Amino acid sequence: MAGAQPPSRPTLGRLGDAPSYAGADTPGLRILAGLLPPLDYFEATKLVDRTLIELAISPLDTSSAVEAYTRELLAELLRDPDVIGDVLGELAQLCIETSYSRDLMKFYLLRNARDDLTHRDMQHYWAGADRSNIDGIVREEAQRWLDEHKRAA
Repeated sequence: MAGAQPPSRPTLGRLGDAPSYAGADTPGLRILAGLLPPLDYFEATKLVDRTLIELAISPLDTSSAVEAYTRELLAELLRDPDVIGDVLGELAQLCIETSYSRDLMKFYLLRNARDDLTHRDMQHYWAGADRSNIDGIVREEAQRWLDEHKRAA
């Protein structure tokens, strides 16, 4: 189905492996590099799978992919405060897609708390959060999550 959007969860190889593949050239990689939207999800998935095989990259299991993607989103949130709403929305959706993962639940709750506080003076999702401190709480929880999920170097 042309124009279909891929799911938000990543399916690519290990993020930490990317530097060792700098300058790599394979037929599948060339085709992927030339794709333009709208993309056919199934065609793109086949090309990604083909390219991973060509580059001998092992795809991540779902749990590792979710953790890697969460790490990437939270690092972006800490770098750029303007993306807090977008990142929380993505993490809340990822929480739902992973059957309300315990590991992501705090971001689901913080997203709902922050959304409520844009429309009202109070919320019931996060104790002590109000309009004056919600973004600070989000940043603190993002840093805490990253500290607890440090990759082994």
